[in-house]
Amino acid sequence: MTAYVPFFVALVAAFVTAVGWVFTYYSAKRREDRTRRLEAATRYIQRQVEEFYGPLFNLVHQIVICNHVQNRILSGRKPDGERCLSSADADKIQQFFHERYFAPLHAEATQILKSRLYLIEGIEMPESFYRYLRHSLQEQVQFALWKELGVETKYVEGAPYPNEIYDDVKAGLDTVMRRHEELLDSAAREADARSTATATKRLQRVNHVAKSKSHILPGIDHRTRGCTGRGAHIYLGFIQWVCAAPVNLDVRPWAENGS
Repeated sequence: MTAYVPFFVALVAAFVTAVGWVFTYYSAKRREDRTRRLEAATRYIQRQVEEFYGPLFNLVHQIVICNHVQNRILSGRKPDGERCLSSADADKIQQFFHERYFAPLHAEATQILKSRLYLIEGIEMPESFYRYLRHSLQEQVQFALWKELGVETKYVEGAPYPNEIYDDVKAGLDTVMRRHEELLDSAAREADARSTATATKRLQRVNHVAKSKSHILPGIDHRTRGCTGRGAHIYLGFIQWVCAAPVNLDVRPWAENGS
């Protein structure tokens, strides 16, 4: 019966090794899947910032600033309270601002809402976006009628500019930026965990090799003594440097010379 003991010991060792290999494989695969998901989510949020919220916030901000500048110019008054501009000059200034600033800015913002709306955060578009599109398109149509056909349509009440769009765009931008920061932190923790696990495995393999050569490397303590992090990497580099030296297993000068 005792003759079968080595066989059973070898069988158990092989089984434990296989289980360890399977566990290691699936653990690594789960980490890789999680890493891929984190990377995909990070890329999507970067697209949200670069292609939707970032440009749209910048355009809305420019529209607000241009409107403030135009209102200050049009509302200017002399010390006696009389308006600085005549009605004709005021119309020219409004036309100038529309052609030079408002029309191009509205066109860019409308194009973003048209082609990049799928990057919006959440499943519903804010109400201010609908109101902005109505305001932009109505203004464009009425201005084209006046300039190209000479038809005055001031009797049609214009759709007011939705001031809430600034807050809605900024809230969406802040949300995706926070999510982006959280994903970057998660990715950094995943990378640290993978680096630590890899370093530990390499250290174990090197320790095994070092112990197998301990008869030709006397005086070297091959135990890690609980080294982790940077200390483990330094120890690993030293052991690899020592063990990488060419060794003649047939000649052992320390044993023969006693040195």
